[in-house]
Amino acid sequence: MAIPTTYAIILASIIVLIVLIALSYKIILYIISSKKVKILIKLQKYNYSPGETINGSVYLKIKEQLKAKEISIRFVGEKTYTEFIRGKSIPESRTTYIFDFKQPLLMDKDLDIKEYNYDFSIKIPIDLKENLLEKTATGILNSMQMITGKSSIVKWYLIAELKGEGLMDLATQVDINLA
Repeated sequence: MAIPTTYAIILASIIVLIVLIALSYKIILYIISSKKVKILIKLQKYNYSPGETINGSVYLKIKEQLKAKEISIRFVGEKTYTEFIRGKSIPESRTTYIFDFKQPLLMDKDLDIKEYNYDFSIKIPIDLKENLLEKTATGILNSMQMITGKSSIVKWYLIAELKGEGLMDLATQVDINLA
């Protein structure tokens, strides 16, 4: 009986070792990737209304030559629901995407060591007003919902993403206000 237990311990140890090696590889790849590239989102302003256009650029500073598979900008709206349940010290939360638009800026290109700016324009759909009305109503109701233990928050942001060969995917995020 001692032999199967020993094998189980050895097998579990091998699995843990493999997971640690995989995580270490990802961490090292991320550190190397972030040293090769700096990525930022530059905006003209941070407050918008439905129907307006978000104008900005994705700035890249390439420190080592690389092959970019894709550079893109995403405009995202997410709603987080939180519920405080009696008898539990930690609230339960879930997040759903209420809007997610992706605009490719560059596909399959070798990037030399220099700085790049990729301009973008994203028109905010006029029908997002319904989500904003809900956000306003939610803000008013949040104090009442706290009594019942339920609340929700809507967050809007832009994400610039770089996918490249030999790189871990890199991204940066900027929050915006939508009213």
